[in-house]
Amino acid sequence: MKTKISRIIVSLVMIVTLLMQIIPIQAITAYAESTSATQVQKNEEKTKSTEATKADPVESTSESSQETSESTSSTESSESTKEEESVISEDKEETQREVTLDGSVYGSGAGVPGDPVLFRSARALSADLPTFFGISTKAINAELTAHQNDSFYLGTPYRGLYLNPDEGYCLSPNGAPTSYGPGMNCTGFVATVIRRAGGDISRITNNSTGFGGAANAYNWRDVLRATTYADTYNTVSEMLASGTMRKGDIIYFEPDVSVTNYDCHIGFFWGNTPSDNKFWHSYYPDGNIISDIKTKSPAEKIYVFHNAKEEGYISLKKVNDKGDNMAGVSFKLTADGKSTTVKTDANGNLKSPNYPIGTVVEYEETATIAGHYIDSASSKGKITIKEGANELKVTNPRYANVTLNKKNDVGLNLEGVQFKLTYNGKDHTVKTDKNGQIQVTNELKNNTKIEWEETATIAGHYIDTANAKGSLVVKSGSNTINVSNPRYANLTLIKQNDKGKNLEGVEFNLHYNGKDHKVKTDKNGTIKITNDLKNNAKVEWEELKTIKGHYIDPEKAKGSIVVKSGENTINVNNPTLNFGMTSQASNQDGAQFVNPMIGQKLRDEVMIQANQAPANAKLRLTSDFVEFGTGEQLGEESLKQVNEFEAKQAQFVKNVYLDFDATGMHGKKGIWINVLEFYNPSTGEWEEVARHDDLANEAEAIQFVTPEIHTEFFFYDQNENETKLSDPLAKVKGFDRVFYKNLISGQTYKFDLTMMDRESEKEFKDPNGNSVTGSITVVAGKDGTVTSTINAREYYENLAKEAAEKEESKENDSDKEKETTKDSDGSKETIQPKAATQEVVDTEEPADVEEQEEATEFSTLNDVELLEGYVDVPFEANLSAAKGKVLVAYEQLSTHDTPIANEKELENEKQTGKVRNPKIGTQAFVNGKVEVTSDGKVTLTDKVAFEDLTPNVEYDQKVTWMDTRTKLPVMIDGKELTSTIKFTPKESTGTVTVTIEDVAVQQLFGKDSKIQLVAFEETTYNDEPVASEKDFNNKGQTITINKPVEPVKTTGQAGTLPQTSGSLGSPFIWILLGLVFAASALFIVANKKRQNKK
Repeated sequence: MKTKISRIIVSLVMIVTLLMQIIPIQAITAYAESTSATQVQKNEEKTKSTEATKADPVESTSESSQETSESTSSTESSESTKEEESVISEDKEETQREVTLDGSVYGSGAGVPGDPVLFRSARALSADLPTFFGISTKAINAELTAHQNDSFYLGTPYRGLYLNPDEGYCLSPNGAPTSYGPGMNCTGFVATVIRRAGGDISRITNNSTGFGGAANAYNWRDVLRATTYADTYNTVSEMLASGTMRKGDIIYFEPDVSVTNYDCHIGFFWGNTPSDNKFWHSYYPDGNIISDIKTKSPAEKIYVFHNAKEEGYISLKKVNDKGDNMAGVSFKLTADGKSTTVKTDANGNLKSPNYPIGTVVEYEETATIAGHYIDSASSKGKITIKEGANELKVTNPRYANVTLNKKNDVGLNLEGVQFKLTYNGKDHTVKTDKNGQIQVTNELKNNTKIEWEETATIAGHYIDTANAKGSLVVKSGSNTINVSNPRYANLTLIKQNDKGKNLEGVEFNLHYNGKDHKVKTDKNGTIKITNDLKNNAKVEWEELKTIKGHYIDPEKAKGSIVVKSGENTINVNNPTLNFGMTSQASNQDGAQFVNPMIGQKLRDEVMIQANQAPANAKLRLTSDFVEFGTGEQLGEESLKQVNEFEAKQAQFVKNVYLDFDATGMHGKKGIWINVLEFYNPSTGEWEEVARHDDLANEAEAIQFVTPEIHTEFFFYDQNENETKLSDPLAKVKGFDRVFYKNLISGQTYKFDLTMMDRESEKEFKDPNGNSVTGSITVVAGKDGTVTSTINAREYYENLAKEAAEKEESKENDSDKEKETTKDSDGSKETIQPKAATQEVVDTEEPADVEEQEEATEFSTLNDVELLEGYVDVPFEANLSAAKGKVLVAYEQLSTHDTPIANEKELENEKQTGKVRNPKIGTQAFVNGKVEVTSDGKVTLTDKVAFEDLTPNVEYDQKVTWMDTRTKLPVMIDGKELTSTIKFTPKESTGTVTVTIEDVAVQQLFGKDSKIQLVAFEETTYNDEPVASEKDFNNKGQTITINKPVEPVKTTGQAGTLPQTSGSLGSPFIWILLGLVFAASALFIVANKKRQNKK
């Protein structure tokens, strides 16, 4: 039993907890408070609400709510009056009812009745919902239509008002939920739609007293009934049969309070026709739906608050054919058999009454204003009314006025000229007045055709059949016909050159009136034809022969003219020859700074501009390459050349080539000068047309650079160190460091070394009779070491500037310099064009260069960099026989097999290297003496003094002892008596000692009592002799060894050893001496100790 009770208690707790989650505490509290305070609230707020309403009734912001619509029918007016009376009556009844506020009422969630809203009885009702809420007529339907096929509203759960008094609790659709989550009651759905359509729902909440604000349907009933026109019905079928329903109308169901759980209901009519039974509403328990029109609680009355009517009106604009507004034009408007006459206002505008959508309105212009006429084609029509403004534009044409102007070809008015005019089916013969005019006024309509023909003219003129008649379709307003009478045409041909000078004697052929006429220009350069040509007569002319100094341009030498009445002029210009010429010099590498070498391929690019010349003009170009600034001839022979060619285009480049031997041109500067001539076929002569001979023109100049070199000579010693001294070896390596200046970057150069003997001033020859040379080929800037670079142009400009400054400093010589310059200019040979009778010399172009006549621009010049740096020219020499010689490195720099610089100075110490002359001297010793007596083992020593060796190089010092008797090496035990040591001198001069110990010399005596040995010395490097001392007669190299003499044998004491040399004494004596020495030592030590103690 206890278990069951526990389970029941747990279940109750869970149910309470669940209810607390579903029903917020605020709603329960609100319900309790509202139940207890309902009567008090009514009594307290009734007076306030009534006073506030009287003082500040609801007013619509829409203009339509402030005006009484003229289009409202009398029936609607009477119904509205009745409706107001009914509202007052029903409000009184409702104030007497007691509303039971129980859970069942709040459960349906539509609303809770409040106190009636009181308004002034004279208030004008809003015509429709959009007017009351201050929104456009389409706003409500636009909002609903936008979501009729989605779940923004549809499907939103139903949530009753009693759960929470906060209106946001019931205004929370799926598509835009509030913090409470999705949920709406029926009123919350209506309020949300109106708000999202732009409506001001505070017009409900600020003027109602009911619970729940905008979510309480009673609040909507009270405010809308007091402010907005409404229809009242008892049943749904009556409402649908009325034919007044509009899509988007708000339907409100007033509940029957006599039933249990009564509740009001509200929603939108959503039928496509007035009788279409469709209702969009939030309904319990289905949520938001579109269904048949229904309410959960029985209704005793239905109120319909209408959406805006679907009406339109005509907005007509009346203008004339110029677009000017026309005021006061009358129109008749007919619709549904009824006609209305209206007039356009001051701006030409007309606005009709409102018509239902779909109404067909016929319009017709019935009266226009002065100066215009009604055009039946555009003055009437019909239009089907659409919502809003239906715009029309109607144009009234003006009458067409015609003015015929008669002038001659210079614009002079002609009076008395007779015309026949045909219009409106009649002929009219008239003459021009003193102003030369004929006028037709207020007789012609738009698009009327008028025909005209000139029948008689005045003296001095003739009728031109081409324009003497015609027709015109006139337009509203002013129309003009301009007719000209031509005069006779006079023609003057003026012949000038392009400088404006008249040319006499130029022959022309003129063809006119079917004949040829050959004439020449007079002294004024003119040919005249007078009173022989009519207007538009054609004259053809051709220049046959010109005068000297001019040429006939085929494109301008002939033509034709159609003359006009009056004076006509033909201007024929003979162009003077106009050639432009510039040039650009370079070599085959596109450089203007070049080496002074054989085979320097130079080019002058001569740009010729045939600014004014005949096509394929025959030209002759005379070119020369001379010294810059002076014009003097370069070399022994003239470099002048002549080329003939045709100008195939207006601008082209003619290349002139020169294979130039620039040997010896160091520092010099050459320049191209050119003269251009044209062969004139009119005169049969060559004429100079351009000259380019400025001797200071840098663009045509070629600068020959001045390469320079100087050298430093080095050997490599045995340790690969650079040195100016070398041992006399058979294989010595070294290099000559050649410092260069003014080499052109990217050019190939060759450096050649030749070794010279300073003493003989001839080439040095090695023991095999071969010369010592070295060679290296480099590309400047790529090989070797570059220490500085400079732009060649900048370098030579600086040189020129320095030279100029030096010249300016020589004030005393300035006058003399000017005279010299004048003399130089006077003596300078001016380039002369080639005579016509001379033979043309065509220069041969380089085989690897193809002439391109079609080139129109100069080729790109390459900047030249001058380099300063050095390269090492290696060599290898046999100097074994060159002891003490001084060698000099001669260097030569060349390019393209042309020597361009050298350094060959025997006394230049930097170019010099010296071969050492090593020497040695020896002093021989035996047991440290020059002579000894011994037949035992001895020590042989040879002290070698050396000079002029290379410090820090390891040498071998070898001694071979020679026998003076045999002149051969001493042999002991079958081997030569010799010794070799290695030594590395710190200085070039020093000594080294070679010692042989324990030499048994007894076997050397033979039968002799003494022997003499000589020390032969040799200094070597890698077994190659460097110095030696081998002289049997050199006393310093000689030692003497005497053989000991044996004494005569005598009888001695037994046990004693024979003496071999001298007396050694008794052994006992030696022992005794030793003891004495020991005792003396002990005595001395003991004595010192006593001394210390004292």
